[in-house]
Amino acid sequence: IIQFSSKTEFSRSEKLFVIAAIMASVAVQPSNISDYLSKKQKEGPKDIASEWSQMEELHNKKLWHQLTLKLLVFVKNPTLQKGDNLIQLYSNFISSFENKINPLSLVEIAAFVVEQYVNKRDAVVFLEKLQVKVKSNTDAENLCKVLSGQIYLDKLNELDATKKIIEEVEATLDNADGVTAV
Repeated sequence: IIQFSSKTEFSRSEKLFVIAAIMASVAVQPSNISDYLSKKQKEGPKDIASEWSQMEELHNKKLWHQLTLKLLVFVKNPTLQKGDNLIQLYSNFISSFENKINPLSLVEIAAFVVEQYVNKRDAVVFLEKLQVKVKSNTDAENLCKVLSGQIYLDKLNELDATKKIIEEVEATLDNADGVTAV
């Protein structure tokens, strides 16, 4: 139970933010990662058990670039395209080192993850949270916006939200160096 001092005044949203930050910091512990990966190696299909093992080894050695390359291929595996496998992969594994890998690659991985959200509004929320995490990379941030816009247009039929995103990305691209009209 988290208790706030009565001497300090916090708004409800500030309290929720603090609680969310605390929960996020303890959500994925290293032992949980090892447990998750071991479970996947044992319970999953034999054809990808070795890939789970390789990812665990790369993670333990902190070879983030090699792990990222492995994940970019791994998320396309047909076995993972069922149910919420990719959502679980992200929340139990990738989220633990998402700040250590290339932001654009992270969003490219997330593009496969969002496809598994049954509730497409949850997918948009996931992308909005990710967008904040990759804001240091304009291309990654724009890709998050484009993926959100695609969901708004194709799945939710929210044209105003889609138009707003198009305008935001267009403004960013207009200000980018080296981008010219074709």
